[in-house]
Amino acid sequence: MALFRGLFDFFLNDNKLDEKLGLTEKQKKLVQNTWAIVRKDEVSVGVALLLAFFKQYPESQKEFKSFKDVPLDELPKNKRFQAHCINIVTTLGKVIEQMHDPELMEASLINFTEKHKVRGQTPEQFENLKQVILGAFPSLFGKQYTSEVQEAWKKTLDLIFSRIYQVIRGTIDVNLSELVYLAAQLSPVECRRLIAALHYTTYDLPSSLAEAERKVDEEIPCLRLLLHWNNSPEEGRGKTHAAIVHRLRQLNRNDLADWLGKTTFKQLGKDLDNAITLSFDELAEEEMETSTSAFHIANYTQSCAKHDQNILYKMQNSHKIYLICKV
Repeated sequence: MALFRGLFDFFLNDNKLDEKLGLTEKQKKLVQNTWAIVRKDEVSVGVALLLAFFKQYPESQKEFKSFKDVPLDELPKNKRFQAHCINIVTTLGKVIEQMHDPELMEASLINFTEKHKVRGQTPEQFENLKQVILGAFPSLFGKQYTSEVQEAWKKTLDLIFSRIYQVIRGTIDVNLSELVYLAAQLSPVECRRLIAALHYTTYDLPSSLAEAERKVDEEIPCLRLLLHWNNSPEEGRGKTHAAIVHRLRQLNRNDLADWLGKTTFKQLGKDLDNAITLSFDELAEEEMETSTSAFHIANYTQSCAKHDQNILYKMQNSHKIYLICKV
């Protein structure tokens, strides 16, 4: 009887759904167990994946300055190429290992995607990589690649890459470290109140704030709430710094508002560096927002006056002049 009960409990636990990930416990185990095969030889697996990616999408190799002109047949022995291959495999492996902690898994994905978003990677490029990875699994896992394993991996990669797409398409103008700090400084009540207030676009706090606050799930950690709001396509787009600072002051957290306001100017320096290192010919002819959304790189012909802005920095190349303008 005890044996039967133990087997029954084991079966139930295997089929228990992790609602945050959309995967059962069994599916998570299948993914992690088969990934152990990759860990035995991360270099070879990484090289095989990236080579397959370059063969299928030759234009993608040009994105990698370190080996963009290296012939395909010479890439496997190129140490810079090998290092990047290992980086891809270990990054994916880290995310898979974190499946037991969805919040940590999400934070790692956001951190990874923010770095690639700055480099100009697109959702389409990541989708192509995902398909290459899925296509490599049958030969990589051999007999272990059953229909159950295939379904588990498809769900896992869909989850991972959909989060990547969301971050790329969203406006990330408050970075992860800033959100982590805010989450640590806010009490659970303050955090729920802030999240509720941020979903309103009115200047003043709405009269229905208390009701909206009650709708914010108490079980969801503050960091996850902030991450969701910061990355939602229709919420906070291009206005995240200003919106959070404004609401923090209204909620009597001037200390956090002052701290967050200062980080905007730190980000400006990074944006200037990125803008200057880019080829001017690659800059859009139309106005282009930077990651802080507090500054614009505008074509000189549009002028900063169009947005009632002040010139902070002037860059000139050939017959084109670009301005860094303060909102």
